[in-house]
Amino acid sequence: MPSNSLISTSYSVNRSLSTFIGAQLVVFPYQIQPGTVLYVGLYLNGQLGAAENYTLKTSYDNPAYVLGDVKNGVGNFSNSRVVFTVSMIRLKATISAGTQITVTAWASKPIWLQIDKLPLTHSYETSWVGPTPPSVILPTAGRVAECTLAVGGTGS
Repeated sequence: MPSNSLISTSYSVNRSLSTFIGAQLVVFPYQIQPGTVLYVGLYLNGQLGAAENYTLKTSYDNPAYVLGDVKNGVGNFSNSRVVFTVSMIRLKATISAGTQITVTAWASKPIWLQIDKLPLTHSYETSWVGPTPPSVILPTAGRVAECTLAVGGTGS
């Protein structure tokens, strides 16, 4: 993931949620530069519901390494991963099935994120000086990103 780009990926909720909703992004701890900050945003129908910021470490007990070659900015990595989450807990209102959920990622320096190899949607990329996520987002704003970010989701 390049620095100073806001990458958004959207999905539709397939059932009602009344307690919480959360999303996860996976970072491969590989060549992380000092001072790298990652912001993750969670949007409901384009409105910011939650955001988290993380300062990434430059070294991890089990760093990732590239398996084979990196081609077109995509590589296969060892199984070393770090998961970053954003969530809304104690929802004020029920989230109905069909609600559009958008997860955004912004990093101050380039990082390696897990991508979805069989995506059902696209990720979109816009230049963003950041660091904080915008309060409103159009899920398809920007250009279609070369790869779709893998976003894990959970809710109840």
